[in-house]
Amino acid sequence: RLEKVYLTRDGREVWAQLSVALARDEQGEPQYFISMIEDISAQRAATTALDYRASHDQLTGLPNRTLLLERADAALQRAEWNRGHVALLFCDLDEFKLINDSRGHAAGDAVLIETALRLEQSIRDADTAARLGGDEFVVLCEGLTGRTEVENVAQRLIDTLTEPMSRAGGITMTVSIGVAFAEPGITAAELLRNADAAMYLAKTTGRDRYALFTPQLVEQATERLD
Repeated sequence: RLEKVYLTRDGREVWAQLSVALARDEQGEPQYFISMIEDISAQRAATTALDYRASHDQLTGLPNRTLLLERADAALQRAEWNRGHVALLFCDLDEFKLINDSRGHAAGDAVLIETALRLEQSIRDADTAARLGGDEFVVLCEGLTGRTEVENVAQRLIDTLTEPMSRAGGITMTVSIGVAFAEPGITAAELLRNADAAMYLAKTTGRDRYALFTPQLVEQATERLD
């Protein structure tokens, strides 16, 4: 039993489950095959849709936290093999709640959708833009040459995201970005935590800027928690 793709006369793909059984005579000698083909295109499409919904944000279509961490894990493994550089940029729209409170949630959704589109247009094919939820977005970059390139990416994202948003009636937003550079042995979850901590530093130092992660940020957060 196996699944395979058949082509109709007009070139349309049809997924089918092919079951084949061998018929034998009374002496056990093989005589012929019995094959049954069942069209499972609808079931296949439903499964694909469920898998997509489980790994992508429904509003923007960007990867969600689960898929982001999977790709970050893979990027970190590749970086160990080829000695490349990986970075996460944690992007948070400044004062986003004011949009929902003043213009309504439809305007807020328009801002989020346009933010997602601009992120995708501003990154390389090898990079990943994801939405964690609310107004929090993350960009995963790999194959970087060094920290300067990461900072250039962060500034380019700020320049792009602060342009008036036509889909949201010309609203102008600002963004705070935290940048975390992967060190040897770091996990994807730790890298995300570091980028998040750096983003809050950007928030507390004036917004509409980016900040780089330092270990002291985690120490300060731990002290506050204690």
